Amino acid sequence: MVIITEFKPNIDEFISKYKELGSSKKMAEYYKVSQQKILYFTKEIGYVNHRNFNSWKPNDSKEEFIKRYDEYKSATKMGEYYNVCKRTILKYAKKIGYVNHYRPELSQEQIDYICENYNFKTSLTLGEELPVSSSYVKATWRKHGLKGKHPMIYYTNFDYFEKIDSYDKAYFVGLLGADGCVYKRPNEENRQALMSLNLHQRDKEILFKMKQYMQSENNITYHNEINLSGSISPMATLVIVSDKMVKDLSQYNIVYRKTWEYVPTNIPKQFMWHFIRGFFDGDGSIYVSRNYTYIRFCGNDKVMNYLQTIFNQYDITSTLTEDKRKYNGKFYNMEIVSKASKIKFLQLLYQDDHDLCLDRKKKIAMNYLHKTNSFNVKIMT
Repeated sequence: MVIITEFKPNIDEFISKYKELGSSKKMAEYYKVSQQKILYFTKEIGYVNHRNFNSWKPNDSKEEFIKRYDEYKSATKMGEYYNVCKRTILKYAKKIGYVNHYRPELSQEQIDYICENYNFKTSLTLGEELPVSSSYVKATWRKHGLKGKHPMIYYTNFDYFEKIDSYDKAYFVGLLGADGCVYKRPNEENRQALMSLNLHQRDKEILFKMKQYMQSENNITYHNEINLSGSISPMATLVIVSDKMVKDLSQYNIVYRKTWEYVPTNIPKQFMWHFIRGFFDGDGSIYVSRNYTYIRFCGNDKVMNYLQTIFNQYDITSTLTEDKRKYNGKFYNMEIVSKASKIKFLQLLYQDDHDLCLDRKKKIAMNYLHKTNSFNVKIMT
């Protein structure tokens, strides 16, 4: 979940100043606010300070890095292995003097295909279709004098969220309710609002599924984010630009700056558990510690009370406690406590999931049900 502060500087001025100063500490001194507020705001607007990643080094030796690069032959694959972006790999390779001499051999037919689709497909899309990188596609375009490309128009079913009439729409509304955001860019005429979903790269398969259900041609982008603890997290983001989609999402209360006020609306009862599974994949957790399985949610008091009311209808007991950490509003943790409640919750959550869920959470859930011999327990709904 993204915690959004009331710190609201001009975005263009903020980014310009960040590029000049280069660190959140100096930004905090300049704006006379805490460093946390600077980091929260950079996450909200999707700005990444690439200066922070120049000092990255792999955990293994330089020789091992070079050996692996010779094997993978791709900065993208190296980035996936080390959990950093392609740009970070290329910077480190340049720093140690490594040159990737591998160049894929394409047939004339494949080169013609790249050139023919100059105005119809992105370099990333063509790179996925052919065994080459997006940089190679761009170089091929330049080599053949293809420059001055018109802005790409990506197709998406912008009416996708007009009505929740299927399990997948309910799931993604739940996921967006937890981890998504919508944003209307200020002072920018003729530019539409956007919807953004930002997840850890380990969960990127959900973004690909979302693209598939929405019939979207938009690319998933990868970047690193600095957490409040100072550690770097590799993230994956899907952004859809559409006034229509943002307007449709508002009927489910997915609106700008929703963190402290969000409560679900207009979720059809027959798809409720698909919605809950989406919200759980965003702001829920399941983990094992000392042979005890924890199942928890986090959020504002409104959404926690909303979920607790639904759980009570199924005799799923839960406790609600206030998070004592310092936020701009009250934040709560809800835990499902009894064994019977955990079993019923997990059965309802995954009984008809259509493989639309985070695999890592489902794996823990299935292990728990197996351990408690609960697969064949009848669910009373």
